[in-house]
Amino acid sequence: MGNIHSEENTPKCPMGKHPWLAIFVLLAFIALAVAKKFGFM
Repeated sequence: MGNIHSEENTPKCPMGKHPWLAIFVLLAFIALAVAKKFGFM
């Protein structure tokens, strides 16, 4: 826990390897919330 530079050889966090996946999920969630708010769904 004290070593900050060991994130590349610890496969415990999948979002650390794929930041674009986290961004895509976040954007999809925001788009869904906006669509629900404006009555598109």
